[in-house]
Amino acid sequence: MIRVLLAIAAALTALALFATSALAWSSPIEGSPEITEANPEGYYLWHDANGFHLRTHGPGEDHYFVARLLTDGEFKDVDAVRLENRDNFAVLNGGHELVLRFRTYGATDGVNFRIEGGEYLRLRLNLDGQLTATDSIFMGPDGKHPATNPFTIKR
Repeated sequence: MIRVLLAIAAALTALALFATSALAWSSPIEGSPEITEANPEGYYLWHDANGFHLRTHGPGEDHYFVARLLTDGEFKDVDAVRLENRDNFAVLNGGHELVLRFRTYGATDGVNFRIEGGEYLRLRLNLDGQLTATDSIFMGPDGKHPATNPFTIKR
């Protein structure tokens, strides 16, 4: 009986390890960047053990950020970070869409969230009424830029 239980435990451990690696997000976004007043305006995106983190950073004057995020999974545990009165976000379409509207003045605003299930996160990021240039989108600890905007991150 003990051998059977040990075999089951080993199989479950192997399955958990496989499932964890199969559900990992692409590595360029793993790990947080350092965001200081000296950083350029734009979007900062990363993933860690707590989920995803998206920040808008607009040193100096007033900047208007609008982001539309889509997933085939479900947005969960969406938390606001340093939002002001006119800033808002909404989870729509049964949890498959997250829309952000932030005015950022010389500081950093954002959201933290998890994605339950699903294979992708698609982002369309606007800054001051226009599609954000890719060199104003910083991903992971090295601040890598996506090739295009909109762009997709896959598990």
